Amino acid sequence: MFDDMQKGRRVLLQGKYEFLRATPVTEGLMAFGFACGDGWLPILEDLFERIDEEVKRSALTDFKVVQVKEKFGGLRVYVEGGNDAIEELIAAASKKAEATCEDCGKPGRRRTTNKGKLHAWMKTQCDACFTLKMQK
Repeated sequence: MFDDMQKGRRVLLQGKYEFLRATPVTEGLMAFGFACGDGWLPILEDLFERIDEEVKRSALTDFKVVQVKEKFGGLRVYVEGGNDAIEELIAAASKKAEATCEDCGKPGRRRTTNKGKLHAWMKTQCDACFTLKMQK
């Protein structure tokens, strides 16, 4: 799913911040890494840098990111031990992801395929990535 360069980028990002470190599955889902496309990695990198500043500024010693994923075409970041400032940072990153292709990072929009069918899906994509997906 991810090329070697992107795998490395994901591993480096997860290892950069203590609050992203993988924990046993019983404690959180970060052991699985980021369950979203590479196009959102710049958004996550910016988000986690800002969260790190807030964690240090507010001395949030128990803060951790529990899960990062795509759901219904949107970016979801679940945390424990945060504060209102962190929730605002996450909301802003999620808003930015709504207009960013999850696959390539170009401007995109939420799309739904197979509407009304059992296997419908929602994903935020640019025109090119959506067309490519539909051709498969």
